[in-house]
Amino acid sequence: MPSSSLKSAISKSNSKKKSAYDKQKEALDLVLAQGRKKEEKERDDRAWQNAQDINTIASYQDYIDNFPSGKYVNKARQMIRQLKAEEEKNRTSVVSDYIFMVQIAASKNTLGKYTLAAKYNNTNEIKRVYIDYYYKYRVGNFTNYNDAAALRDRLLRSTVHDAFIVVFDKNGNQIEVTDGMKN
Repeated sequence: MPSSSLKSAISKSNSKKKSAYDKQKEALDLVLAQGRKKEEKERDDRAWQNAQDINTIASYQDYIDNFPSGKYVNKARQMIRQLKAEEEKNRTSVVSDYIFMVQIAASKNTLGKYTLAAKYNNTNEIKRVYIDYYYKYRVGNFTNYNDAAALRDRLLRSTVHDAFIVVFDKNGNQIEVTDGMKN
């Protein structure tokens, strides 16, 4: 039978082992917590960089939604306010003397919905006018030539091989496209 001093030594040794184990566990928990914190910071930084690369109200709002207490929340809110102000400025300052449209078809007879759908998917956006014994089919309503040209070019690459730009003055009269309008 072990002596009381031996029992005391074993008990002391077990207590020290438990204390050492507890300290190791605390240290490991601390290391893991630091790793998770570092990983969360890296995710926050990547999400912020992504929001900046896209640079839209939606991208900044997405950042705020995913990282409500993130490092860049205040900057994201600031960028949202700035982009909204720019949108409002652009909305109120875009006044043009011309309206540009893309003509996708012309015919002496009306064209059916399926014929038009083959040229332009969203037939609800197609405007039909009757001028000089022809039905003319147009899409878009742009205040600058470049936006109309982008649509025309996209249509020329896809389904409409004879699309072209038409322009109207502020009174609705069709006029010729000039080089000055293209700038």
